[in-house]
Amino acid sequence: MKILNSYSYNVNWPNENQIMCKIRQYFLNVSWAMGIWCLVGANIDRYLCSHRTPANRRLSTVRTAKYFIIGNFIFFGILFIEVVYCFEASVPGVPVACYGRNIACRIFNDWAALSFNIVLPSIFLAIFGALTIRNTRLRIVQPMINSVNTNNINNNTNDRNLTRMLLIQVLVVLLLDLPFGVYRPYVSLTSDISKSKYRLAVENLVYAIIVLLVCFTHSTSFYLYTLTGSVYRAAMRHVGCRFLN
Repeated sequence: MKILNSYSYNVNWPNENQIMCKIRQYFLNVSWAMGIWCLVGANIDRYLCSHRTPANRRLSTVRTAKYFIIGNFIFFGILFIEVVYCFEASVPGVPVACYGRNIACRIFNDWAALSFNIVLPSIFLAIFGALTIRNTRLRIVQPMINSVNTNNINNNTNDRNLTRMLLIQVLVVLLLDLPFGVYRPYVSLTSDISKSKYRLAVENLVYAIIVLLVCFTHSTSFYLYTLTGSVYRAAMRHVGCRFLN
């Protein structure tokens, strides 16, 4: 369906069918939120793994991860159940035919997406990333006197790598997802305004680019870690050598 719609065939049955519109939008909202909050959960797990207190380190288990995922799934499943009422197919004057039926529904969905999918995850990523870097520094074993300089250089290098990876991760989430969170309220608030065909075409093009940027958010973690972290590059080379041998 995406191919038929993208290449000017104007065939997008899920956006024109009431039942499919609601089901598709519900799973899109829940899956997008789950994707970004699983990334937050990974950062929390790193914080627990790096903590110097054994009680906190013991919380980093598969069971805890399962509880976190199930809890998020239940929360977002309940939060976005309003899609069943709010979203309708073939809504005029909006970039996507499957859209909120009125201003109240649109504003709720827009601010929910902006808060739970962009702003709050970015804050949690920054907080737990900074706490992980602090834990890493606190758990450094005091080096021997004759190797103080070498160990300090290595520790400073690791700190810079972790800090760079954290900043890039938060910036990627903000820069790629924030345009979507800002554009949706604009579309909702201007949906009742009469627009020319040229303006509608420009808005549809901008919306298509923004959606493409959102897709990049969840597909660039591996490449960002590999490009910005020397530890990840070393591990990747090690795996490659073992595979080739």
